[in-house]
Amino acid sequence: MHATPKPFNVAETSSQLIAFINERTSAIVERFYPDLRPPAFFAGFRISTDATADLIYTLHYLHKFGIKAIGRHEIGDAMLSLLHRINGEQTETFYSYRVAEALMPFGRFSDNTLLRECTPAQRANLATAVDSTHIYNQYGKPLGGRPNNYWGVLARCEFDRQLLGLLESTAMFDESIARVRDVLFDNPAGFFDDSRTLDGRFDVYSFDVQLFLEPLWHLLDAKKLRHNLICHTHLFESIAMENGACVAWGRSIGALSLCMTMEFAAAAIRHGWTSDVPRMLRLLANAFEQFKTWWSDDLINAHRHRMTFGYRGPHRLLQMSLDCLGKLAYAAKTLGDATADATAESDPARLFPNRDERIVLHPEKTAGVWMYRNDHIAFQLPMVSPAEADYIPWLHCPDLFENPVDSQMMCGVPRVIVNDAQFASCGLPASVKKIKDGLVLTFDKFQPIKNAQGKQPVESVAPLTATRHVKYEVAGATVRVEEHWTFPGEIPQAIAIDIPETRRPLSIRCEPIAQPAGIVPSSVAPALPAAFTPSPGTPGEDTGGGYSDTRANKSTESALAPHHSIVATDGMPTWRSFWGELRNLHQISVEPAKEVRIAYEMTPALRVAHGPSVHDYNRVLYDAMHRSEPRAVVEVPFNNGRCPIAQMSVESLVANADILHIGWPEHLFSAGHVGNVEEFDEMYARLVEQIGKSGVKVAWTLHNRRPHNETGWPRPRAEAMYRNWAAITDLAMHHSHCGMERVVNELPFKIGCRHIVLPHAHYGHDLPEVNRAELDSKYKLPPCKVRFGLLGRYQAEKQIELCMQAFSAAAMPEQQLVVTAYRGDTVRPDDPRIIFLPREKWMTRAEIIEHNLLCDALLSAHSGENYLTSGLVGDAIGMGLTMFAPEMPFFREIMGEAAFYHDNSMESLVQLFKSATPESIAEKKRRSVALRPTCDPNTLAHQLLVAFRELPIRLGA
Repeated sequence: MHATPKPFNVAETSSQLIAFINERTSAIVERFYPDLRPPAFFAGFRISTDATADLIYTLHYLHKFGIKAIGRHEIGDAMLSLLHRINGEQTETFYSYRVAEALMPFGRFSDNTLLRECTPAQRANLATAVDSTHIYNQYGKPLGGRPNNYWGVLARCEFDRQLLGLLESTAMFDESIARVRDVLFDNPAGFFDDSRTLDGRFDVYSFDVQLFLEPLWHLLDAKKLRHNLICHTHLFESIAMENGACVAWGRSIGALSLCMTMEFAAAAIRHGWTSDVPRMLRLLANAFEQFKTWWSDDLINAHRHRMTFGYRGPHRLLQMSLDCLGKLAYAAKTLGDATADATAESDPARLFPNRDERIVLHPEKTAGVWMYRNDHIAFQLPMVSPAEADYIPWLHCPDLFENPVDSQMMCGVPRVIVNDAQFASCGLPASVKKIKDGLVLTFDKFQPIKNAQGKQPVESVAPLTATRHVKYEVAGATVRVEEHWTFPGEIPQAIAIDIPETRRPLSIRCEPIAQPAGIVPSSVAPALPAAFTPSPGTPGEDTGGGYSDTRANKSTESALAPHHSIVATDGMPTWRSFWGELRNLHQISVEPAKEVRIAYEMTPALRVAHGPSVHDYNRVLYDAMHRSEPRAVVEVPFNNGRCPIAQMSVESLVANADILHIGWPEHLFSAGHVGNVEEFDEMYARLVEQIGKSGVKVAWTLHNRRPHNETGWPRPRAEAMYRNWAAITDLAMHHSHCGMERVVNELPFKIGCRHIVLPHAHYGHDLPEVNRAELDSKYKLPPCKVRFGLLGRYQAEKQIELCMQAFSAAAMPEQQLVVTAYRGDTVRPDDPRIIFLPREKWMTRAEIIEHNLLCDALLSAHSGENYLTSGLVGDAIGMGLTMFAPEMPFFREIMGEAAFYHDNSMESLVQLFKSATPESIAEKKRRSVALRPTCDPNTLAHQLLVAFRELPIRLGA
């Protein structure tokens, strides 16, 4: 849920960032540096000096912001005390330039006002700290084997030493800046390849290197640099995600990707790279709001129930917390220096517009990223190197499509075993073709990968010659993937695709494709049969197919069904992404062959808050949904009168649901201790308005025109309450066309609200194996030719007394009437043919079914204009019974010739009892059974699910 935020401007946003940085830094200092002494161990790990270097760097920003103290310490004194604690020998690269730049506001090193009291030894230690020249050829390798961005880091370190007056020779600086120029401007598309061999490693560091070179921009070709920055701005504005992330693949994402969003957006606003400052400012603000959720226990929570790349693991928890605050400080300072004064964009549709774009990251290679967003899903699909899990050419979308971080588990792409070596289809494709709402990739080799234990020496294994054609197509919230693999050499020993599942389940259906060679067009691709639907969410349960390694029997082309199973992985350290726990793993095993074609479809589950969740109407639909497509819907259940409205909030009602499905809004809340009706109605109306602004989609099954209970809900209150709900309803479900026509003309439904007719489901599935004689014996009923039922709850509008009086007046000896729709003060006629069955306040569905199976016909004498429908049709059609129904348009439309009709008068009812024969009743019962397909809960549940899926709900990110 995302409520529309209030408008704000650049200066206000910068101030909010500064306040957050000050608050979080103060909390860290107070708790972990109370005497300004760095901890030696943190979270059980021996930690280095880098955390303290980042703290000093953040404090220098707070000093620039005019903040005088951090906790009980004056900021200058705190910085100096921490500088004395820096281990110069251990300080290098990023931490070297951060220490240097914390010193620079106080002057050159020789006469630095912050260091005037320092001893020669302390000065020497700090001079060592800002010197990173040792990485130039560390470990006998250029930059110690580090990626290309470290040329920029070394250049910045040397440049800072020059400004401090500590640089004796510019040779290393000159070489570093030359190397930076070579890589920075090598790519005509403007993106920075961070691999040492320039083989296409494009990730978040392409953005990062542009920004941390900012102090050196004046030394670079201004025209080429601006071209780079404009290219990055276009990429940024194209791929920004709803959860605040800029780049959702590769290393150093998660919280750091949100930081990059804020840093880059601030720079784009300040330097005029964007033509849409209002949207850029809102993207920054959205990332900031999301970033706040990444904090708990005064620290970044990037390692709790999720994980970072190994080099940023829990041993760097403190450092990463301070590093993120330093990045936020850069954004705040940059934004504060901007001259733009635009108000932030507030239209969510313009903030994250639909997009279907392949962005080329290098024109001479196939490197790129496909950014896709429609009304339902959004994802990034990178085509980059290297052959690592975080860079795989598959869908990347936080909270929807994720992969295990820094792992050998290559997910979403085929993995094969040949001669006990593992290979995966990853890295740069051989060719790329963009199609509408889709992408076609071709790979001409599978890359060697380490096995799960990391023991395979991939450097000594050549790529596997094999061909993979894969086509991705998106329709609504469903992604269809068609795979075609050929193995000209030895047939693999095993082939598998693993698809992780986040907090939002995935419904995945698999099939083999027996088609001519080439990519199967969707227009002729066979529909996915229900037989390949996974079983109801039971981790580890197989769902058909399978293969055995009887290699002598292998055919040229595999046509066996893929073997699909699900295993629970939540809680396993191996199965964590940058964003969260990977709860389950869909395992698709494929029969190896020379040529393999399979397809699978993935549809994310919808989270639906609905109630009363235990009501028979809700249960019959949602249980049918779970039977037909087990992972299609996640229920967020609630029940009638769940709590006093005085304690109610949108979050407690809706939780994390995408859809709020209500039935009887008058029963949703109890008044509790609210002082009076007027106060209750005001609070209720206010809550409904807040729900409408929350972003959750509201679906309303209109069982009635107004509440049943006119005593508790007199007409003015009832109409006002229903009008309030209509104004925020996105999907209205009606049990009949006549009911839909009536309420659409009466209630002010939200513009764009979709109206569908969804007949009341019948309750005839899974009927018990009993016959009438057994039930008669159980309930001690004497035999009869025709038995009527006056069943359900007592309601005044049902005219229970009228029905009993008419039955008695008809005086047909072969008839009986069983009654459960009564209350304690109901007058019981002195008629032995009228039998009152014992009942609790609420009856179970099993009891109701048995009561119905005792009968041949159900009585209904609904009066009152509040009714649009009656649940009795679900019983009648489900049990194959007829009805004595009033002349309501609803009954005529639904029951048709399967019911007898009366005008709700004594005379009309008496006449029906007298004229209805066992034979005419039997004929009506046959016609009732014939209505079951129209009211089949499986069909209706599917229709409801389709309607839910057609709502414009953005899933994930």
